[in-house]
Amino acid sequence: MLFALPHTPLHAPIRPLIESTYIKEPSQEWVTLGEITMFGQESIDSRKLPERKVAIKFPKESVPPVENSGSSLKWGDWNVQLNEWGNLGRVYRGAGGWGEFKSLYEIAQRRIGAGQSYPWKVKAVIFRRTDVLYKRGDGVLERQYADISDEEMTFCLETFARFEAVIEAFTGGALDIQLSAAIETDPVVGSYEKEEVWSFHPFDAGDNYLRGRFNRGDFDSILYFYHPADTRAFSFGGTIGRTNNATQSYVILSNGREMGDRIGHTEAMVHEWYHQIEDTYFKHGYGGFEGSALPELHSAEANGYTTDVAGYSGWFSWLRDLMHFSVRDGMWGKLKNRQAPDFAGVRSQTHAFDGQLHRWNDVKDDPWAKLPFLTTADLAKQIGATSVEIVQDGSQVLLLPRGMKPRTQLLPQIRDEDFALNNELNFSREAMARVGYQDRDLVLVRFDAVDYVIDWLGDHPIGTTSPANVMGYLNVGTRMMIVLDTKLSNDTLAELNLLNMGSAKSGVAVLGRGNYGLGEPLRVSFAAEVPDARYTVTQPDGSGIPMNGGLLELGGFQGTRILKVIAALPSGERAERLFAVRRLPTVQIGLEAVGTRRISTGSHKVRVELSSLGEAATIGLRAQLPFGWSISGLSEQISVAAGEQKVIEAMLSIPGTSSDDNYEIAVEARSGDTQTGRLQLEKFTAPTLVSNSFSQGHDSWDSKRPDNAGWTVTLDPAGVEGAALAVKDRGGARWGRVNAFGRYLPNGKRDPAFMGYDVAAHSFLDFDLKTSSEDNLALAITLSSGKRYVVMLAGPYQEQWGESVQLPRAKFIPNGQWQRIVYNLNDALKAVAGAGPHYVVDIGFGDSRTFSSNQYFNEDVHTHVLDEFRITRDADTADNTTKDDPDAELSAGADPTSANPEDRSRAAAALGPESSAEQIAAIRALIRDEHPQVRLNTAAAFARVKDPEAVPLLAAAARIERQSYQGVYMVRALEYQNLPESWKTMEALVRQGRAEEMAVGEAAMAMARSGDAKRAPDISVLLTAKSWQARRDGAKAIGMLPGTIPQQMLMMFLIEVDPMVRIAVARGANVDVDPVGKRMEWGSVNDLSNVVRAYDYASLTKSADPVRRTRGYAGLKEPDTDIRRIIAEEIGNDSKEHHVQPLLGLLSDPAPEVRAAAVISLIKMPGKRDFSEMTALAGEDYEEVLIPLLAAAKEKKIELPRVTLERLATHRNSEVRKLVKEITG
Repeated sequence: MLFALPHTPLHAPIRPLIESTYIKEPSQEWVTLGEITMFGQESIDSRKLPERKVAIKFPKESVPPVENSGSSLKWGDWNVQLNEWGNLGRVYRGAGGWGEFKSLYEIAQRRIGAGQSYPWKVKAVIFRRTDVLYKRGDGVLERQYADISDEEMTFCLETFARFEAVIEAFTGGALDIQLSAAIETDPVVGSYEKEEVWSFHPFDAGDNYLRGRFNRGDFDSILYFYHPADTRAFSFGGTIGRTNNATQSYVILSNGREMGDRIGHTEAMVHEWYHQIEDTYFKHGYGGFEGSALPELHSAEANGYTTDVAGYSGWFSWLRDLMHFSVRDGMWGKLKNRQAPDFAGVRSQTHAFDGQLHRWNDVKDDPWAKLPFLTTADLAKQIGATSVEIVQDGSQVLLLPRGMKPRTQLLPQIRDEDFALNNELNFSREAMARVGYQDRDLVLVRFDAVDYVIDWLGDHPIGTTSPANVMGYLNVGTRMMIVLDTKLSNDTLAELNLLNMGSAKSGVAVLGRGNYGLGEPLRVSFAAEVPDARYTVTQPDGSGIPMNGGLLELGGFQGTRILKVIAALPSGERAERLFAVRRLPTVQIGLEAVGTRRISTGSHKVRVELSSLGEAATIGLRAQLPFGWSISGLSEQISVAAGEQKVIEAMLSIPGTSSDDNYEIAVEARSGDTQTGRLQLEKFTAPTLVSNSFSQGHDSWDSKRPDNAGWTVTLDPAGVEGAALAVKDRGGARWGRVNAFGRYLPNGKRDPAFMGYDVAAHSFLDFDLKTSSEDNLALAITLSSGKRYVVMLAGPYQEQWGESVQLPRAKFIPNGQWQRIVYNLNDALKAVAGAGPHYVVDIGFGDSRTFSSNQYFNEDVHTHVLDEFRITRDADTADNTTKDDPDAELSAGADPTSANPEDRSRAAAALGPESSAEQIAAIRALIRDEHPQVRLNTAAAFARVKDPEAVPLLAAAARIERQSYQGVYMVRALEYQNLPESWKTMEALVRQGRAEEMAVGEAAMAMARSGDAKRAPDISVLLTAKSWQARRDGAKAIGMLPGTIPQQMLMMFLIEVDPMVRIAVARGANVDVDPVGKRMEWGSVNDLSNVVRAYDYASLTKSADPVRRTRGYAGLKEPDTDIRRIIAEEIGNDSKEHHVQPLLGLLSDPAPEVRAAAVISLIKMPGKRDFSEMTALAGEDYEEVLIPLLAAAKEKKIELPRVTLERLATHRNSEVRKLVKEITG
């Protein structure tokens, strides 16, 4: 997934430490389903926290429950929704939502309790501290740091508990989630700059914090929380890579994402974990070929899903169906990361179609392994077509067979509004599509509907097993379908009527088209499996409907009706079922205004959409207009093919004599019957469209909008004229906005009934504003085209995860004084977006960003006050209060004597080697500045500018500095100055143990970089540091020093209980020094951490003693794949001929990742490799091995046989094929 990088401001205000800011819980009542025990276990790093009971809490109710109005089908314990078109929707239990969830959870717990589940072990970590360094665009360094409070810690634990419950419930108890929780108190550290974004990347978490703390085989997953502080967070959550073969994900703590109906962190955690499952099932052989992938997590909308479905908030219904209908019970039994798959066996699991049909009951537990994936060639051959073209758009898939005569209706193009059973599958409205050929049918079924569709399909008697009717599965642009080839009972256009339903004694088939013209009799008949049944038709509520000779007497209606047929069987029993009848016009017509229904000029464009619901038609068109109005561009007659849609744009002309009022226009479409499209328009030519004085209230500025994010409005009595509107952000990340113009529906979509306006008719935004905030503040303007434009009012322009265009800035100075802003939006849009017309449909006041991943808010709230807001034709930009806006907040000064710490910080950041002695002296005076950001940037300045006079001041400051990066940069400055006092200070820092430990670690590394082995005793004091990161830095530093004594002192760190420190020892060990080699030999066999053992083995392979090297190479036979891989990777950093044979032996390793590491390291060995010595790779098929091999061949480091290249030219992986093509030309 690609994410847009935000624009980074040139500066930002200094922020306090974010701490103890509570998580706002959703407003609804909670239901406690039970509790789990966290902590209590002892890890291989000897950490153990007291047991803690954590409640499993869920909302009692969030979105409205599913209404059981009778329009649903009973499928075992589930219900199948029937939508407004009478088609099959989503499944649910009870009333859906969290009520359903409770029953699913109880079922899961019974299965888990019976020992019928598969354990899935999760390492759950909370990183309590974040300490990140950000370099702004103006060069100023900014420390962004935060702690997770005790209250937030409880919230994190409850989120883990909810996560466990969701997975167990949604997998039907197939998985027993076993959490092992830990808290990390050493800080998450990192750095980024300018327009970059930052996250605590899973690779960073794995490599630098976690990999020594457990072994491969201990866990299937890693999930961790961390606090984003004020960072420009990359995303709310993320998943990539593995640590000790456990897939890994994070979710950031973001109190702005846990509001209203959404339990956002739980949803995000489940989402990221499912990404881990995608990675896991790929490793287990699912997918791999083009068109063979399972439904992708980010394809919900393409598969017809929306938020808040089936009673669940957010995307929980989609997540439920992925875990229930995509990854099925047979798959859950196979998927695990604690054990390696059969790499040879799973590679052939995904397979092509061989012409055989399958019974669904035989394959449904694991269909993506047991069924073939299909191609268009397979479909064409099956139905006797010369070819099949597949067209896709949004949530629609259209099959277009060529060279054959279909038996059933075919649409020639995608229709967004389609709901009939034909060759288009509209995932948001339908469960099936069908192409009838000869006396059989090719049926495409949504992956989440296939179980009940096949159960009920009218190709077998009710209660019997379905025949072998499944061809395989088809994935079209992540839209997943099961394809059936079978013989059905009728050619209905209503998918509900294709099903055979009734009672256990008899199914009842519905015979008839299902779709009828408006004047056409509703002719329908029924066929029970038991002969001599008598039929009665009723409404779903039981009220009868007369039938006369097979004709339903239902009266006049247009649209869809769901009815019930009751078959009275000769035995006296009854069988009943629902069916659909639709009365539809021959053609449909839609009429809409282009841009807006508000007319402010003498002409306006309208759009007419015509479509044939049945056969080809010639349509007569006639416009009905108000007196004096005219229309051009609308033909009197137009032809459409069967199922075709045509769009016509026509121009209305409105006389100036028409008064401002509401008007209706209509266009009649005549073809057999007459359909009329109607459009309500408003003529509005008054000079002012919007006038908000706030004297009577908020004037709709408090209207709900999806990007509000907790921004609030209140009345302020001290306005320009009476009351004004005070707008408050949420502090912290400050993302969000309030509603200046526009309206939204409860589902967050823009209200189509709200009329926008032509900016050429009302060109000006005219309002009064005062604020002292120099943060990002803007008007976000959306046009009818969906394009977004931003007018910056104050602060720097920013954007993330969206596309917007910055218009010229408004002239406004954020100095806390009232200023009138008169902005010509029409001129601005014409200059940037072209001549137009431009129709504004939405204006938001607040942050400029479309989205912000970091929505952590705190009490540092900014207030902006507005008054007399107008959208008008009559204004003059000369009335804008500020005539010359220097945008000082974007290019603020740099003054070392300023009272503003921002100015002092910028002055320090600007210091360079070319600076004068006076400038250096001025910055030198800031070394002991009271403000931590000034001290940070001053220390950084003397890490690049020589100034011996600064050393005494730096030395004194470093001894008392208690902030992390300030201390680190003071050490770097002392190292750069390189005077005797510099080194004495660093020796004192490590020996005193009172300085901030990140700075102590930096001092140790600086002393090591000096290369003076006499400093080893001083560095060894870090063995007693409280922070394991400082102890690790001590071990690293000593390992960098030359000579025997430092190596012997390094061995003291092996008493360390933290494996991350022992890894540093092994990586710095020189095994040819006694007793280092013996200690590494002992550790390679006995250390509790397999990662430490791997590095111990690797250190032995670098010995000058061939006997000792063999003890290192012995690790290549270890059963732990990670041990073998790490040794192979480390050998690659020691280019020696004697490593070649052990590496060649690894080319036959069963694990592809080990073979890949061996290939990469072999290429680094002396000389040129010959493929004749690598014959173990002759049949290699895994792309992770082939890609580095082919990359080496491309760089002429090895020559591959032509037969190998020919074989790989058709490989399943596109990158492999691409490299082969580049090599062969």
